[in-house]
Amino acid sequence: MKFLRIGDSLKAGWGHTRAHFWLLLLLFAVSWGLGLALQHGPWGRIVGTVLSIIVNVLLGMVLLLVYLRIVRGETVTLSSLGDLALGPGKVGAYALGTVATILLVGVGMVLLVVPGIYLLIRFQFVPLLILDEGLGVGAAFEASSHLTQGVKGDYLLFGLACVGVMLLGLLALCVGIIPAAMTVGLAQVWLFEDLKRQAGDAPQAPSHAPVPAVE
Repeated sequence: MKFLRIGDSLKAGWGHTRAHFWLLLLLFAVSWGLGLALQHGPWGRIVGTVLSIIVNVLLGMVLLLVYLRIVRGETVTLSSLGDLALGPGKVGAYALGTVATILLVGVGMVLLVVPGIYLLIRFQFVPLLILDEGLGVGAAFEASSHLTQGVKGDYLLFGLACVGVMLLGLLALCVGIIPAAMTVGLAQVWLFEDLKRQAGDAPQAPSHAPVPAVE
């Protein structure tokens, strides 16, 4: 029987955030900075918005892959970012899977909030499964359903805990929202790895001990 280790995930997320804060802050800053620059470029708002979306999709992929390496206890450096596998096929599948998930959850939210939350929990791992295991979109939806089977109720508690973390970040003069977002993101990836281990798809538990970043 699978279960969520909510406290362990947030503890690990915070530990990894402290160990890799400056590297992650750089990735966040590049994402936000490029997005703003592209939206306000000389090519017009529509073209700028499209370019910004494309860049943010690519940087979102990079951030998730970095989270995976951190959670697995691997050393992450600026130079190692060039080793990330971001082929055209994976980029396309990631974009399609992300859009499909957003559309499904959006429809569920419009029809009734509860189905939207259910779909969000059930298919939350689609992007990670595409990036980490190279699955196609359909296979990723199926695998995400399998991973979240039996723990959807626990994920509601995890979601509430994440909201609490984000609120604490806002209360810290708003600047705390950045490490709070990092902590939540890393905790989510930690749970992804832990659920795979419980399902027999991962060889060992995700790392609790942060590996210091080497710039």
